[in-house]
Amino acid sequence: MPEIIPQLFNNYVELHTAQLGVLLGLFVGLLYRDRPTLAYVLLFLGVLSAFGNASHIGFMPNSGVATEIEAKPWYFLSALYFTTVANLLLLKYGTPLWRRLPSLPKPGTEDVVNADDGS
Repeated sequence: MPEIIPQLFNNYVELHTAQLGVLLGLFVGLLYRDRPTLAYVLLFLGVLSAFGNASHIGFMPNSGVATEIEAKPWYFLSALYFTTVANLLLLKYGTPLWRRLPSLPKPGTEDVVNADDGS
């Protein structure tokens, strides 16, 4: 079976940019439940940084080196979009789906104690 990661990403910069997008999408999803306005602000700042307006923070000006997000913004934005949408769908539909799953039998404490007799 061919490996998927090397087919999607040619170098480390592309992979790391996508990882940053996934991380920001997870943060947006976590914030959305309690503070949706703050989640939208974080999403806006992430998109702003992808277009190069805020991605130079912490770098030397006029160095000629593009930041990772500015070099490959489509990887960052794609990962950010998919992760954010997945998180928002999980928040909306995750609980009803979780309740529909059949409950698994929980092992009793006697089964665990008897199975591990120490010998």
